Amino acid sequence: MEPARAFLPVLSGEALLASLFWSNLSIGLFNLLPAYPLDGGRVLRAWLSGRMDYVEATRRAVGVGQFFALLFVLGGLLLRETWPVVIGLVVFWAALTEEKVAVLQSAMERIYLEEVMLTEFQSLAPGDSLFDAVERALHSLQDDFPVVSEGRVVGVLTRGGLLRAFSGQGWNQSVQAVMSSRFETAQRGDTLAAGFNKLTARGLSLLPVLENERLVGIVTLQNLLQSITFLSRKGAAEIESLRRE
Repeated sequence: MEPARAFLPVLSGEALLASLFWSNLSIGLFNLLPAYPLDGGRVLRAWLSGRMDYVEATRRAVGVGQFFALLFVLGGLLLRETWPVVIGLVVFWAALTEEKVAVLQSAMERIYLEEVMLTEFQSLAPGDSLFDAVERALHSLQDDFPVVSEGRVVGVLTRGGLLRAFSGQGWNQSVQAVMSSRFETAQRGDTLAAGFNKLTARGLSLLPVLENERLVGIVTLQNLLQSITFLSRKGAAEIESLRRE
């Protein structure tokens, strides 16, 4: 086969195998470029992470990736080719997004639940009625409640559980009869990331926060998401200042 025929379009029936070979080889070599977030860039970040802070390693890998991205854009403009420009822009913005995610994850590992937990909340006792639960929900605008007996958390009553109970036997049931014993707890010294992982891993909406087995606060999926949203809107410099506190 003539060398030039190997570069025929992929859909060419004359050189389909050769075209597929060169296409896959080109994609593989492109992916090995140390341009984060390509695979080569991730290898570069892993290598840098052994020598410096994870966030700083990500930032440097992102810088290298954006350098290559700008080269693609410049090359595409000079050659008047569209695809290099598109690829360069995609790599540039993907690298920027990855940097923000890395900084956010790092901040979540350095912010503790005691800083974001709700300390003013309502709790229920196992002997309370569902009418008591509804009354407290209306007066506190709280959807989910820890159920406490003799100072210990013994269950959780969520809004969904409350609604399901009403569709069954109605108001006269006790909280103990409808509460969920499937719940997780956290310590006030746990990180925001750890709390978020506990909630999402089991599909929970409420996480009681304990200190020496005593209930000192609660975190809900809603208020953790608000904290994460707040962090995501901060600039990298502001989040870095949170990391150092």
